[in-house]
Amino acid sequence: MKPILYVFIGSAMGGVLRYGLANFFYYHLGRSFPWGTLIVNIIGCFLIGLTFTLIVEKFHHHSLLLHNLLITGFLGGFTTFSAFSFESFALFESMMLLRGFIYLFVSVIGCLIFTAVGVWLGKIIS
Repeated sequence: MKPILYVFIGSAMGGVLRYGLANFFYYHLGRSFPWGTLIVNIIGCFLIGLTFTLIVEKFHHHSLLLHNLLITGFLGGFTTFSAFSFESFALFESMMLLRGFIYLFVSVIGCLIFTAVGVWLGKIIS
C-alpha cells in the first residue's frame, strides 16, 4: 500500500476520535474553557512520545509504515499539537536551546498572529 494511503487512513481515524473525545469532554465539563481541545492535545502529546519511542525501539523494521499510519496519519489527524510538542522536545533534548525557544515563540505567537490576520481577512471578504 502506498504511504499516502496509510496517512489517509490514520488521519481519518484520528480526526474522528478527536471529534468524539473533544465533544465528550465538552459535554461533561462545559464549554467555558477549551477542555476538549486541551485534553485531546495532552493525550496526543503522550501518544506521540510513546508511539515514536516504540516504533524506533521495538518495530524499527516496520518504522516507515507505522510512522505514516500512526504518527503522521492518526496523531496528525488527532492533533497537530503533538507534533509541535515532540519537535520542541527534540530540540531541547539535543541541547539546541536557542532553536527550541525560537521555535516555541514563533510557533505560538506566529500562529496567533496569522489566526488574527485570517479572521480579519475573512471579515473583510465576507
